[in-house]
Order: sequence, then structure tokens, then C-alpha cells
Amino acid sequence: MESPHFDIVARLREIADSGLRSDQRVAAAILSDAEFATHASIERLAEKAGVSEPTITRFYRMLGFEGTRQFKVRLAQSLAIAGRFIVATPSPENGGSGVPGIITQGARDAIERVGKLINHDDLDRAATIVVQAAMVRAYGSGGSSSMAATELENRLFRLRNPGVVTYRRRDAADDRCNQQQGNGHRRLLTFRRG
Repeated sequence: MESPHFDIVARLREIADSGLRSDQRVAAAILSDAEFATHASIERLAEKAGVSEPTITRFYRMLGFEGTRQFKVRLAQSLAIAGRFIVATPSPENGGSGVPGIITQGARDAIERVGKLINHDDLDRAATIVVQAAMVRAYGSGGSSSMAATELENRLFRLRNPGVVTYRRRDAADDRCNQQQGNGHRRLLTFRRG
């Protein structure tokens, strides 16, 4: 049987809000710790959700999956693609109030999760390299990475010595034309999504 085609996280949120009581518990348990749900046995997930083991199996089948394995694979795929953004829907107690509250709380949560992934030693080393460079070139390959390159250019222009050249290109392929410019004190920063 082929895996059903739908946004599993959106469907889980929908069930957590308006499904049957036992289904709400299962969906909420999965959304509260999706990583746990991809590895947990039926017994452990049932315990976390406060339901019986057969309820977990019925839940997966109600979603259109053959069983536990197929559901876990699909959930793991969703985590791999957008795992840092999979969080329970915000409630009024934690800043959520209708669509604007859900959007803003989701953005705050995503920023906080990404912030926790930053290695501060690596960031300090990169900052030292940029500060000591005579020339900084920032490249993005399109979309959000080009926006990041533009933002870096703007910030370095405002913060650095005016004699230091900051250069941004939207197409990294043009770098071949610029390789002979500068000296040993230039630095190249690239941005890539994913």
C-alpha cells in the first residue's frame, strides 16, 4: 500500500484540535515530541498519550497508513524536511491568538530552535576571520541565500571601516571573474539554503 499524500503535520494538528478524544491525545503526543514518536514503540507512545496500544494502531490506519512502520517513515521524512518547525500549535497561554498569534509564535519558536543549533566557537572563529579581512565577498545562490548575502553586505557596510570593500554577487558562478582581485586578506562568504 502506498503512503497517503497529505501534509502529516497539518493533519495531526487538525486532529489535535477537533478529532475524537483519543485521537486528539495521540496527535498531541506526537506533535509534542515528533522525534520521540519516530522511534518510540507503540507501547511507549500509548503510555505518553494516555491511550491503549490498539488505539495507536487504529490511529495510524485512520490516517491511511498500513501500520506503525509506514507512519514512522512518513513522520521521519517530515522531520528531515522541516523538523525544526514542527511544534504544537500555540495556545492563548503561550502567545497564540488566532492566525496572527499562531504565525508569530511559530516564528519565535523557529528562531529559538535555530539559535540553539549555533555553535558559538565556530561563530567566534568566523567573526574573527571577517573582522581581519581587507575584503569580504558575500554570495547567495538565489532566494533566501541571496537575501542573507545582501543583509551581510548591508551590515558590514554600516559596521566596518569605510576603506574595507564589501562585495555581494547574486550568482556564485561570476566568482571566476573576480578571483584575481584582492590579495591574501580577502574572505569569501557563501550562503546556501538547506
